Amino acid sequence: MKNKSNFLIKLVSTIILSSVVFAHPPSKVNLSVSSNVLAVIADHEVKQPKKHFIYEITVKLNRKDIISQTLSEQIGHTQSVSYTIPSLKKGDQLTVQASCNKFGSKKATLVIK
Repeated sequence: MKNKSNFLIKLVSTIILSSVVFAHPPSKVNLSVSSNVLAVIADHEVKQPKKHFIYEITVKLNRKDIISQTLSEQIGHTQSVSYTIPSLKKGDQLTVQASCNKFGSKKATLVIK
């Protein structure tokens, strides 16, 4: 019985670890603003973007959550979104986090000039 338990523990551990090995967070999050429109491009090179993709983008304005978008797939090697933020002004800080549906996330920050 003990051998079966050890085998099951090792099998489950191997399955969990192998899924993490092949998963990775976005490599880079690029931000730009033009006329109060925030453009976000998250680089996330994957082999199967319908199964392994950026699933969530969150935006903070001056450390307050203002946008959270859930996505269901990725086109190619990037996830691109745009948001109109009417209240943006000089000195505001935008922080964007892009999260992978398999493992990890990446943040980027931009101060409005």
